[in-house]
Amino acid sequence: MKRILLAAALVALTGAVGAEMTSFRIGATLGSARIDMDCSGTTTCDKTDTSFKIYGDYRLSDMWAVEAGYMKLGQLKATAYDPGDSTTSESTVKVTAPYLALAGRAEIIPDLNCVVRVGLARVRTEMHVTEPTLPVDLRLKTIKVKPYVGLGLEYSIMPTLQAVAGADFTHAEAHDLVTGTVRSFNLGVQYGF
Repeated sequence: MKRILLAAALVALTGAVGAEMTSFRIGATLGSARIDMDCSGTTTCDKTDTSFKIYGDYRLSDMWAVEAGYMKLGQLKATAYDPGDSTTSESTVKVTAPYLALAGRAEIIPDLNCVVRVGLARVRTEMHVTEPTLPVDLRLKTIKVKPYVGLGLEYSIMPTLQAVAGADFTHAEAHDLVTGTVRSFNLGVQYGF
């Protein structure tokens, strides 16, 4: 009899937890990104830009979810002045990345969770160089799968709506010419259904 009551209690508890937990979440964030690539030999180098991320996840449990998303991780802009022929070349490096990650969540205090994401990103790096002495512009595109790590906080405004803050980290390469760490810091919202 005790086993039957225990089993019934576990089934009821599982149903109650499942009723409160949303299975899917979608979110969007906006913020600032920095591409840490070597700028030696340049006259100017701006490594920061606007970033954004859109994502969705499927909750496996209260603690674990599988998350997929797309990140625009900004653009590096550099110029180099050549005093020999008095020309200035311009370079841009743009980084975007769809990703797939396992997200672990833990409650810090009621309504506030910390999130750690670990996964892989398909990092697309586009490099565009305009050199006045060359007849054409140089355009290079590199796509590589790189490790992805994200850290975040989620504050519940309502049971299905959270304000989020996060930091995302990966690595970018432009045809082995320049490589560097890419990081973004964003604020946004996520909705569960």
